Amino acid sequence: MPTLSERSLAVFPAGSSGEYNLPPDLVTVLVRGEGAAVWNAAGRRFLDFTMGWGSVLLGHAHPAVVEAVRRRAGLGSNFAYVTEPALELAEELVRAVACAERVRFCASGTEATSYAVRLARAYTGRPKVLKFEGAYHGGNDIGTVSLFPSRLLDFPEGEPTSAGLTPGAVADILVAPYNDLRTTKAIVEQHRHVLAAIIVEPLHRCTSPRPGFLQGLRELTEELGLLLIFDETVTGFRLA
Repeated sequence: MPTLSERSLAVFPAGSSGEYNLPPDLVTVLVRGEGAAVWNAAGRRFLDFTMGWGSVLLGHAHPAVVEAVRRRAGLGSNFAYVTEPALELAEELVRAVACAERVRFCASGTEATSYAVRLARAYTGRPKVLKFEGAYHGGNDIGTVSLFPSRLLDFPEGEPTSAGLTPGAVADILVAPYNDLRTTKAIVEQHRHVLAAIIVEPLHRCTSPRPGFLQGLRELTEELGLLLIFDETVTGFRLA
């Protein structure tokens, strides 16, 4: 009888349901989680550094979350319209986030950044967006350009990190060095008439912004009539 790992390798690419793959002999299938720990089918305990890619803010199987899910599950599964809990959460977000006026819930960070970029292009009527080298904004075009550059390129030229990106999609994404306000300003001013927005992770993975960098982006975009998109999928209410 095949093991869970063998079954996983048979149906998932590289035996993984995500983007991080293990060698075949290390593929494992998890069966439960509690707090910051997860266990595989063999009972081996692991410390979970991914935490649902940032969504499991309170840890696995937090009693309050389990009780809330249990309570709501009996009242319906998935609604296409507004529900009372969704309304209450949206109201709380508007109260908690000083700049928030409206809320749109999304199923993933990829979906959220895709909408944000599309809205920026629709609002400004301009096609290009500037991102920072090494920034991950999801599995879409904006997230998979110059994520892991394989060679040195002159900014703002981008490089596709994934196959399947069209030359036009890559050309519409300008790339700048994070924490380098002078270079970013020069790129933005050169492309101001075709640039819709700047998208940035305020905390660039493990790199903190230099004093004045984010404020400089805010002032620059306001001056030139661009939109500034803060992608806080990872930081969110954990750090922000």
